[in-house]
Amino acid sequence: MAFNRTLMIVGGTIAQRLGNVILLPFVVATMSSSEFTRFGLFTSTIAIAVPILTMNLHLAIGRIYFDHATDEGKASAFITNILAGAIGILVGGGALLLFLQASGVTDPMTEGDLGLQVEILACALLLVAMQGGSILARTRDRNHLYALSSTVSGAGLLLGYVVLQGVLSDNMQALVYAYLAAQFLAAAVTWSLYRYGIKHGKVRMVHLRSGFAYSAGTMIYVVSIWVIGQGGRWVGGVTLPDAMSAGYTLVSYGMVVLGVMVNAYSESHRIPFLEAFASDRVDDALKIMKTIARRNFAIVGVAFAVGAIVVVFKENLLPLGYHMELVWLLPALVYCLAAALLNHSVWLFGGLKETWWLILTSLCGIGAYLSLLILLIDEGVSGLLWSSALTMFVQAFVLRMIAEWRINCWRARLISEENEA
Repeated sequence: MAFNRTLMIVGGTIAQRLGNVILLPFVVATMSSSEFTRFGLFTSTIAIAVPILTMNLHLAIGRIYFDHATDEGKASAFITNILAGAIGILVGGGALLLFLQASGVTDPMTEGDLGLQVEILACALLLVAMQGGSILARTRDRNHLYALSSTVSGAGLLLGYVVLQGVLSDNMQALVYAYLAAQFLAAAVTWSLYRYGIKHGKVRMVHLRSGFAYSAGTMIYVVSIWVIGQGGRWVGGVTLPDAMSAGYTLVSYGMVVLGVMVNAYSESHRIPFLEAFASDRVDDALKIMKTIARRNFAIVGVAFAVGAIVVVFKENLLPLGYHMELVWLLPALVYCLAAALLNHSVWLFGGLKETWWLILTSLCGIGAYLSLLILLIDEGVSGLLWSSALTMFVQAFVLRMIAEWRINCWRARLISEENEA
C-alpha cells in the first residue's frame, strides 16, 4: 500500500513535470532567447501570484484535513478553503489588473497587453482548481486520480503547445493557451471523478480561520522560496544580455522542477507522517522524515549528474542565442541540496502546526538574499545563482536548528504528560 502510494504520487508528479521538461526543447527551438526569457517570467508569475492571492488557503486542507474525525468536517474544511482561495484570485488579481491598466505600468512579460494579463489571471485560477483537486485526491488516498490528472496536465501542456505553435504566430500566446487548456482538463478530470469526496461539505467560517492559521506561515515561506529561487529571472531580464538571461532561466527552471520532485516524494508520505504526528508518535514521524531526506538528497545527486552531461554537450543541444556554462551547476547544486534540507524542516513544522516559524526565517531569508544580490550582481549569472545558493543554505541550516529544538520540546512535553498520568 505504501509503495503504491509513493509510486502514484511520485509517478504523477513526474508525468506532470515530464511534460514541462520535454516541452523545453520545443520552446528553446521555437523561441528566441528574449522570448524564452518571457516564458520564464510567465511561469514565475503564476508561481508567485497563486500563493499571495490565495494566502495558500487552497493547500491548507492538506494539513487541517487530518484534524477532523467526520467526513462532513473534512469536506466542509476543503470547500471553505478552496472557495476562499478562488475568491482571492478573482478579487486580488482583478484589482491588480485594474491598477496596471489605470496606471499605465507595463511589465516585461505582458508588455501591458490586457488580454494576456486576463489570460494569466485565468491560468492562476485554473491552477488553484487543479491543485485543490490534487490535494483532495492525495489526502483521501486516491492517488491514482492524482496520477491521472497530473499526466493530463503534463501531456496537455506539451501537446497543446506543439499544436498551437504551428497555428499561431505568437509563441507566447500559444504557450498561454496550451497552459489554460492543460490545467482545465486536469482540474476537470480530478473533480469529475472525485466530486463525491466533498458531497456533504458546507462553507463554515471556523474552517477558514483554522486554514489561515496554518497557511499564513506557508504562504510567506513560498514567497521566500520564489524570491530566492526565481526572483533572479526578473533581475536577469533587466541586467543581462538575452543569451545570458535565457541560460540563467534554463538553469533556474531546472532548479524549480527538481524542487517540485523533492517535495513530491515528501508528499507521497503525507498520510503516515501526519497521522503519526496526530497520534503523538514523534519517533515514527521523525523516522519517516529521515528516510525521505536521504532519498531526496539522492534524487538531487542523480539529477545533477544528468544535468552536467547535458551542459557539457550544450553546443549540440542549444541553438544560437543561448549561453550556458558548466560552473553554473555548482551553485545550483548547493541550492537544491539546501532546498531538500529545508523541505525536511518545513514538513516537521507542518506536523507540529507551528508554521509561524516559517514567517520569521523566510523574512530573514529574503533580506539576506537581497543583500547578497546587491553584492554579487556584477558577477552576472554566477552572482545570481550564488546569491540564491548561499541564502538557501543559511536559511535551511537555521530552520533545521529551530526544528530540532521544537521537536525536543514537544517530546519533553509528551514525557511530562505521561509521568503525570
